[in-house]
Amino acid sequence: MACDNAKRLAVADDGIPLVLHCMAFCPEDGMVQLTGCKALYNCVYRCEAAHVMATEEDALAYVEPLLDAFSSDPDLVRIARRTVRCLQPDGWRGAADDPGVVVGGGEVDEEAADAGPQGGDGDEGEEGQGEED
Repeated sequence: MACDNAKRLAVADDGIPLVLHCMAFCPEDGMVQLTGCKALYNCVYRCEAAHVMATEEDALAYVEPLLDAFSSDPDLVRIARRTVRCLQPDGWRGAADDPGVVVGGGEVDEEAADAGPQGGDGDEGEEGQGEED
């Protein structure tokens, strides 16, 4: 639902705190963290109000540690990097799709070039508006 522009803000309003609670409750479950990153990204992408909500909830503090904690899971690291970029100032505008954006520990994410808003699995939908969870 968060990939639908008309519903994104409503979903983000209730969804962001819930997603962050789940991520905090299951910190060692890679699937929960992956799904949480996708949900955060889909809420915040191209929605300034949702970005403000995520910033107020300190969502970046939940996502950045995943880059080290799950370094052996390439899918989770790729999605977490995109989510980190999206949570940066002005990241909601689509800067998360810019492969030259510096992420996490200061490295440039080279993998971002292959991915659209839904995480780079090639199934972008009509306008690449995000991934349905």
